[in-house]
Amino acid sequence: MRACKVDGCGKKYNCKGYCGKHYYRWKTHGDPLVSLKSGGLCSIDGCSSKIEARKLCPKHYMRLKTHGDPTIKSVKELSPKERIIMNSAIDTNTDCWIFIGNRVKNGYGQICINGKIGIAHRHSYVAFKGDIPGGLLVCHKCDNPSCVNPEHLFIGTHQDNSDDKIKKGRHNAAKGEKHYKSKLSATDVINIRSMAKDGITENEIAKKFNIGRGAVSSIKRRQCWKHIQDEVK
Repeated sequence: MRACKVDGCGKKYNCKGYCGKHYYRWKTHGDPLVSLKSGGLCSIDGCSSKIEARKLCPKHYMRLKTHGDPTIKSVKELSPKERIIMNSAIDTNTDCWIFIGNRVKNGYGQICINGKIGIAHRHSYVAFKGDIPGGLLVCHKCDNPSCVNPEHLFIGTHQDNSDDKIKKGRHNAAKGEKHYKSKLSATDVINIRSMAKDGITENEIAKKFNIGRGAVSSIKRRQCWKHIQDEVK
């Protein structure tokens, strides 16, 4: 008689090398040796739920099956500090904790902690250092907007933030074709002014460069792109 392959069983083979009992346990729970006896409490420290299998409650047993570790935490059970760390990657060159979750424009991370969606480095400051006084900013010593390392963050006013930018040479905002929203180059601006000088209508110029008529008017009157001085002759 072909017997179940589980040591010490000795019952008749049914399927996959197991007897009927052990095959059912393998198929249902992924483990032919799982214990289905009820009674007793989960073996995980701090858990008071009743055992389902392998001395674990249903929640911890499912985590064992899914992740191979019954003690692994769900996202909801993680502390704010653990959430920040889990969503960060350390840059060994700068010691920045680069936020790898969702980001908004300008590179700032965004995360939901305790039901509140907010900027990641502000959440990090609160989690590791404490509350942020009203009206104050959380600034970066490292000038990396994606960094959430609490040691790289400091509290400051808007003036403190501006002074810090000036001190580090970051106060000159991108302008002209270097601005991320710009549709035009410096050459385009020069050509627009030249065409306007030659009597071509603003509507025609706007259509050619795929911009609004108001933008053409502002360029012609030098209300914008003031730093472009030369014109095509």
